[in-house]
Amino acid sequence: IEPPFRSDEVDVKCDSDLIHVTVKKGMRPPYAQRDGGRRFWIRIDHRLREMSREEIGKGFAEAFKDEATKKDRVVEIAAELRKDQASVALERPQLWLRLVPAESLEIDFDEKPTHEQFRTWLMDPSATGNRRSGWTFAHDLRLPDFRVDRVEHGDIKDYMRTLITKQGRLTFTLGSDNLRQPVGAGLNFAPYALIEYPVSVFRLMAAILKGHAHVHANLQVVAGLVISGIRGWSLRPGSPREPARLLGQPKVFEDKELVIDPEHLKFDAGEIRENPDRCGLRLVRLIYEKFDFKPDAIPPEFDRTQGRLLLE
Repeated sequence: IEPPFRSDEVDVKCDSDLIHVTVKKGMRPPYAQRDGGRRFWIRIDHRLREMSREEIGKGFAEAFKDEATKKDRVVEIAAELRKDQASVALERPQLWLRLVPAESLEIDFDEKPTHEQFRTWLMDPSATGNRRSGWTFAHDLRLPDFRVDRVEHGDIKDYMRTLITKQGRLTFTLGSDNLRQPVGAGLNFAPYALIEYPVSVFRLMAAILKGHAHVHANLQVVAGLVISGIRGWSLRPGSPREPARLLGQPKVFEDKELVIDPEHLKFDAGEIRENPDRCGLRLVRLIYEKFDFKPDAIPPEFDRTQGRLLLE
């Protein structure tokens, strides 16, 4: 068929005797059967007939109109994120990362399964593929606070907070001091913290999209990042596991805040679901560019060939 189906549109399960194939209703019509040409079908009650030329034309017109509307929404979200970033940069020193789906996911936080799902994701790092002892958004110090339109984990006064709205907008904030090397090491970034926190947030978004974005075709997600209060902080290239003499000279950040333009952080929901680490790598690469580093300065624990962060 054309357009081809995506992996999230077909579910295959096997038991000892049967293969169960579930095909969800297509969200990118009109679809054509490719059999030496293109044949467009429409179901009327219990039978199929070929679509007329007028029906085919109307289907394409509606599809193009829908795509144009989605593009406009992405541009609108990017503009909103820039305004939010400018405001955040004036607040307390922090890392601020927001991911915004271009369409509302309509998450129902009143449903008990959804409630339990998010509680697990927010309190157990391994539930979203993260390290239990790593630099991640997840923690079990307190229970998430569920409301009708959102769930919040942590507090604005805490060192770390995660907020997810029913639309699927995910905002993670962290006191920037939590990106530093241990006390006494000066104003130096901890490389693992700098790369693992953003990746953990993309892994959380991947779980949310897998669980709550089934009906959205060609969904895009736009992100924005600010790290404020870091003037004079330094970042050393390479892995902290390597001898200091092999790492190269650190570079000092001279501006008050590090800001990544949302124009460079537009993602297809499918790529986040399939490989959230690779999406996080795009963000990490832009952070290192702000220090005038090339990609090979990123710790090798971030496998750039696979696009995966491999920390134990």
